[in-house]
Amino acid sequence: MPPDRAQLKTNYDATPTEDLVALYDSKALTDVAYDALEEVLSGRGFTFDLRGDGGAAKSLFERFDGFMGAHWRGERSLASAFWLVGLVGTGLIMAATIASDMVFVLFLPVPWFLQTVLVMGIFGAPLTAYLVFAWVSIWRCVWNTPWPVFGYIARFIVVISALRYADLFAVQFQQPG
Repeated sequence: MPPDRAQLKTNYDATPTEDLVALYDSKALTDVAYDALEEVLSGRGFTFDLRGDGGAAKSLFERFDGFMGAHWRGERSLASAFWLVGLVGTGLIMAATIASDMVFVLFLPVPWFLQTVLVMGIFGAPLTAYLVFAWVSIWRCVWNTPWPVFGYIARFIVVISALRYADLFAVQFQQPG
């Protein structure tokens, strides 16, 4: 009698992820075995193509496709990463953050520290996440340019920007005075 789904799941839970992905790619499992395997791999951060189309189990990072995914993997030009992702994208997000900060300052009479916590909590986390994405994208795309010197300049700007952002973040929590 073949093992049931619960037995398969127990066996898969104890198996390394690489072995499970290879097993998934083998296309030699029963529907019950695939269901148990997909449940275990889903818990480990994997998503799946439909079984019949030849797609393998891929992690969420491997599925990050399109414009942003290509930048994240360093597959786009430095110009695109620097100007579109780095400058335009960051500018739009920072403008939204500054506008929200102004709303708090003008319309919510709360102490400065509470304003800081609210703005940084609501808008600072997405801003920081986008900045990290932009910096990583630029860093990985630096050699996708016909002029290597621009790669060095871009990396220098990324380092200076990260240090400046860390300084601004630290200053944000200092009491005015």
